[in-house]
Amino acid sequence: MTDGREGCYIYRRISEGEEIWVICNFEKENRIQLAIQGEVLLSNSDRKEISGVYAPYECAVIRR
Repeated sequence: MTDGREGCYIYRRISEGEEIWVICNFEKENRIQLAIQGEVLLSNSDRKEISGVYAPYECAVIRR
């Protein structure tokens, strides 16, 4: 999911029919490619797309 990049944490939670993904990039800039569709609920940047280049310390919360 992270093309072998280190410093990334991706967590998925499913509860009562809702699926939430948390994507955190804790180190250097990383390209994160996920084959999911969804809505960016929260981001500490101006992220509109789920996949792409994540800046250092960038995080996003996605609802699928």
